[in-house]
Amino acid sequence: MSFNGMAVGCLVFARRFAGDRERGWTALAMTAAVLPTALVAWPSAEGFSVRLLVAAGLMFAFVGALAWRYTRTTGKTQRQVEMSN
Repeated sequence: MSFNGMAVGCLVFARRFAGDRERGWTALAMTAAVLPTALVAWPSAEGFSVRLLVAAGLMFAFVGALAWRYTRTTGKTQRQVEMSN
């Protein structure tokens, strides 16, 4: 269930990036949605734990990339914003 939620979240970001005409981020978000879903849904039971680990790593790498992007573009972390208020 969590992979489905993460995949939908990636698709929402892909739509936003497509609207902003950011092709690289759109492709990354689409890849982060489709590839882990395909890995988890693969019908073979062999190597499922490895596929699950790789899928989780891909999704968390996308979340990390988003955090890097938004921290870089705002120039401040959430803690710095809270301390300045």
